[in-house]
Order: sequence, then C-alpha cells, then structure tokens
Amino acid sequence: AHSSLDMEVLYDSMYRCMSELDVKEVILHDVFNASSVSPHEVGKIAIQSAKAIKGISSIEQEGYLLKQYLEKLCNKVDKVVISKGNHDMHLDKYLIEGRFMYSPEDFYLGCALAMKVVEGEDPLKYLMETWIGLDVDNVKWLALDESYKVHDIELGQHGALGANGARGNKNTFDACLGKCIVGHAHTAGIMREVYTVGVACNRNQGYNKGFSSWTYTSCVLYENGTRQLINFIPNMKGEFLYA
Repeated sequence: AHSSLDMEVLYDSMYRCMSELDVKEVILHDVFNASSVSPHEVGKIAIQSAKAIKGISSIEQEGYLLKQYLEKLCNKVDKVVISKGNHDMHLDKYLIEGRFMYSPEDFYLGCALAMKVVEGEDPLKYLMETWIGLDVDNVKWLALDESYKVHDIELGQHGALGANGARGNKNTFDACLGKCIVGHAHTAGIMREVYTVGVACNRNQGYNKGFSSWTYTSCVLYENGTRQLINFIPNMKGEFLYA
C-alpha cells in the first residue's frame, strides 16, 4: 500500500510535470476525502480515535487541510475545476442522516452545513468558501451531474454514478458520454474514448485491504484535443518519477 510514501513529494513531482507542460487548468475529483465522516467507519471507535490523534477527526480539521492544498494549487494554474465525487457526497450523507448531532466536534458546524443542504446548496462549497475562508478566486465548483467539456471531451463526471441509479462503469460512460475523462476507479485505464485516472493520495486508506491496482495517474488534455495518461511511479528512494 506504500503507506510510508510522502504525499508532498508526490505533489511536488506533479507540480513539476504541470510546469513542464504549461498546464493552465486542473480538474480535481474527490477533493474532500471525507475521512472524518466516512460512512464506512460509523461505530468504529478505535479507528475514529486514531484519526483524532492524527488531527483529522472533524469536518473543520479536514477543511483546513483542503484549504492549504487548494490555495497552493490555485497559485500555480489559472483555473481549478472541482467535480463532485462520491467522497464529497459522504459529507452530504453525513449531514442528511444527522450524524453530526452526536459529535461534539461537528455539531455546531454541522447545523450550519445541514441548513445549506436544506436550501439546496453545496455544503462543501459553503464550508470552504464561507466557513474556512478559502482565499482564491479561480475555483469552479461543479454540481452533481453538471457537464463540463473542453475540446468536446466531458470532464465533469466523477465516475461513481452510472445510468438509472446503477454504479458507473466504462461501458456506460462510453455509451452515454463518448469522449470523457473520469475518476472514481482509482486505477488508470483506457477503453475506446473513456480515459480513467488514478489517485493523488496515500493508497493506504484503511478500507482497501490486501492487494491494490490503484495507480498515481493523471490525464493531460492537450490543446489539439489529444489525451495522455501520465503515471507517477515511486522508486526505492521515495521519489516519484513520471512518464
């Protein structure tokens, strides 16, 4: 799972690659991991305690970590577009189910965010821009199912949702979206016109035990409309090489 790898080293490698390619715009998926409110860990007090020790046991703590990441990235590119993913939706689910009512850390903020859900607003956007004070002006927050195309290629779909309530899969995306770049699968892949990226996070997330096919992979969309998957591969020194 490469749990010992330094993610800042990965990000620095990605930033170097972006600089070499003169990247102007970045699309992010699952930008809010929602580790603090994961539905997979409800009632698992030992796991929640471990996260409290690491300082990621509340929505606000996780929001400030995201603020640091976004502000650094936004200073490197002209525009950052955030596709709403299933991890972002974990926050919505947490609020809809009212689980924040039993959390001393999240209760006050949870009430404010729940009101935004009732009003039909994106709670994550409100959390970052209003509560946390994300100080950038070049972020575009996509709504769930909102289309975002560049060079006739769909970039707005995360990949968790398929057709008619089913889970997302490459066959559905190929049939419904055509040319697209999606996330969610955590593993690089190409099937006809569907390109899938990997992750840019620690691959040891706790819920993914055993062997893993996850890859550190981004997709570059060039001005002429061609696409290229770029893999970031860790070496024995803990460095990330890309190709």
